[in-house]
Amino acid sequence: MTKYYRDVDGNYIGGFDGVEPPEGSIEVDEPPQNAVAKWVGNKWVEPADNIRKKRQRDFIADLSPEGSFDETVIDILDALINNAYGDSTTLDALKIKIDVVNARHRT
Repeated sequence: MTKYYRDVDGNYIGGFDGVEPPEGSIEVDEPPQNAVAKWVGNKWVEPADNIRKKRQRDFIADLSPEGSFDETVIDILDALINNAYGDSTTLDALKIKIDVVNARHRT
């Protein structure tokens, strides 16, 4: 069974299975999501970039909870492309398309 370790400064060392970790290593329950995370108190603190990416993933999940985010993006891009060459109702058509996409994914 793999065991995970950090050093005294909170840096992730790695997971070890069947071999001893470096001397002075401190065992933790789980590895961080990103190897550059720091152990602070009793948990891993992810770098700011990972937090931003998690917020983006949460937003994506909210946008299309039951559908494919790819489908949602394709639908929106399709509307943008089609309406970019359309008439003066471009903005209204785009709003309608986005409402349809959102309704499909939120029902």
